[in-house]
Amino acid sequence: MAEVYAIAHIEAARIVGGTSDLTALARDVRGRVRRQIMARAFDTGEFHSTVKIANRVGPYGVRDRVIYSDDPAALAIEYGHLVITRVKGARRVRSTGAFVPGKYPFTAAFQSMKGEWT
Repeated sequence: MAEVYAIAHIEAARIVGGTSDLTALARDVRGRVRRQIMARAFDTGEFHSTVKIANRVGPYGVRDRVIYSDDPAALAIEYGHLVITRVKGARRVRSTGAFVPGKYPFTAAFQSMKGEWT
């Protein structure tokens, strides 16, 4: 009778993590994120160059790829933010109450791949 070990999923993840196929998929996702950024007309062209891929080793020695932006405003660009003004000489900042909606380049890139993985 066949037996499946309890850690079979971890061994499979270790095998996939070491392949160039996962790296190619991460590059494809990074390219999609950059295209989403370019299509959404940002003020400068610098944000798309901050999207990078990193290799990370997770629990049980599973290697993975992380697509991220090291831009300090990345979360504000993705999810939106309040408009904040600082009055010269004042100790506090003031919110105008205006909300700038997020542009969601990472979310849109991942959603564009939904049907491709099934």
